[in-house]
Amino acid sequence: MNEYSRVLGVEKEKDRRMVFRIIDYLCYALFVLTLTAFFLPVNVFPEIVTGTIFIWTLAIYLGSKAIEGLVDKKMRMALFFGPTAILCLGLGIFLLVLL
Repeated sequence: MNEYSRVLGVEKEKDRRMVFRIIDYLCYALFVLTLTAFFLPVNVFPEIVTGTIFIWTLAIYLGSKAIEGLVDKKMRMALFFGPTAILCLGLGIFLLVLL
């Protein structure tokens, strides 16, 4: 068992709840798409919007980890991922609204 699985409190990936696995895989796909859009020579979105989408995806990913920790009653996981998800969400709102 690796360290990340120990923090999540599961032995294998199949022991996790299906909803959180789906959110993880959708976030992985969105990470790849936003990084691809960010480094393309064609401007798909403005750079601020692409960066904001990436940060919000990170907030969704970390927030799902925090909620998973609350659901499974693993407070270490919730306290580790929760504040960082809130900071990412606040940074995304800051970038979109104020810049």
